[in-house]
Amino acid sequence: PSSQVARVLSPAKYHCQAPFFSIVNEDGTIAFPKYTVETWEKEAEYAVAGGLDYFAYLWYETDDLMSEPRKYHLQSEKKDTIKMCGILEGFRSPKSMKELYEAMKDSCYLRVDGRPVVFLYSFGSWTAEEINELRQGAANAGIEKALYVIGMSNTTDYTKFLQNVRKGIDGVSWYSVSAY
Repeated sequence: PSSQVARVLSPAKYHCQAPFFSIVNEDGTIAFPKYTVETWEKEAEYAVAGGLDYFAYLWYETDDLMSEPRKYHLQSEKKDTIKMCGILEGFRSPKSMKELYEAMKDSCYLRVDGRPVVFLYSFGSWTAEEINELRQGAANAGIEKALYVIGMSNTTDYTKFLQNVRKGIDGVSWYSVSAY
């Protein structure tokens, strides 16, 4: 995806929207160097200076390149500079779920009243049984306090919204809401 983003940001009028670590080539195109722990640390520093408290990472499979930022977060000596939490679209492989539960034990993982926070993307597609299974998986992995589950809604339909809320979550967030 980074090559696609670089291509989209390559017209000069979009250079101001390119990430701080971007490189402008001689021909004016944008390129991204390899993402590293040091890049993550600088990004975290900027985020904190901008008032952010945590990064919410879409929990990609462990071998997906998109999982590198969350891994660098956990590897960094500066990991406690900013908290982290996971966003799940659905259950991941056992290995990736194990990584999520292990991350929840780390000092940098976001908690509410001592409970590890996890966002559920496209919340309407999650069942109450799946939410309970997620909580039980965390408990089986040694997470002492029940997960603090936040459903990411994307509906403006109040009836659907209430049906989703009744699935046993602790909080609601909106990923995006259409005006139509």
